[in-house]
Amino acid sequence: MVTIVEVAERTAANGNVFCSVMVAGDVFVYTSAEGKASLVALKASIPSNLPKDVLESMIGNKLPGKVERVDTEPYQWTNPNTGEEVTLSHTYRYVPDAE
Repeated sequence: MVTIVEVAERTAANGNVFCSVMVAGDVFVYTSAEGKASLVALKASIPSNLPKDVLESMIGNKLPGKVERVDTEPYQWTNPNTGEEVTLSHTYRYVPDAE
């Protein structure tokens, strides 16, 4: 199961505005290279054609499925907290349970 944790408005490449929900999977403890522990959850975005107010009312609801890691072409990402730039070669996606 995943939990809807956030709603965001996005703009597609063609300029159309749409909403998406951010879902979070299982929570686990991550230990940094410096030995600091923090709680983290894998998160993924799901696009939607539902209105923003409807999606916002769904925050906290659970959906069947999981968030899984997917390999991608390498890309640059800047940590918004530290400003550190790193190269990543993965992303995360929501996979619904098979019916």
